[in-house]
Amino acid sequence: MKLPIIYLQADLPEGTREYVACFAQERLSRGERLPVELLIGAVLRPREEPSDPIAPENFAANRAFVDFLHWIIEHEGPYTERLIVNADGVGDGTLYVIDGRAPRPEPGQKWEVSSEDVFGEFYVKEGRIVPNSYRRNFDHRLFSSRGFFQLEDELVEYLQAELERIPEPEGDYIAGGWHLIN
Repeated sequence: MKLPIIYLQADLPEGTREYVACFAQERLSRGERLPVELLIGAVLRPREEPSDPIAPENFAANRAFVDFLHWIIEHEGPYTERLIVNADGVGDGTLYVIDGRAPRPEPGQKWEVSSEDVFGEFYVKEGRIVPNSYRRNFDHRLFSSRGFFQLEDELVEYLQAELERIPEPEGDYIAGGWHLIN
């Protein structure tokens, strides 16, 4: 399941800003304000055209989204089928939660994963994930030269369910007119 990412343009008193959000289109179509946790990040400098690609150095991640994402991985990851199976294969040691955009190795080659593609890790004992053992990787990047992060399907479902539970914020959290772009 691919994470539904949309690009938004907000006309704010301080000028036009461009944001990247997930699971936001339905809320916007209902005229709701967006909780900050739905905003993956912001484009730092305006693009010439909406079709111009975003460069990693022109993207700033939203800390509220990052913290929420790691909370989901920490609390729901141990219950996903993939992590349960992988923990069984580890036995005792470290189970890394790897971004789906990390290039896979050719058969017979060692898998070398960049630190920016590792969400974090769990400690595993006797093939089971140890509760409360998640350690996030502060080097992980939500957006890199290979695009936006990719979660396994079960974690996307957990993320969506939890984001839907967040109520619409009060007042003018992000005031202005929103427009879908790209």
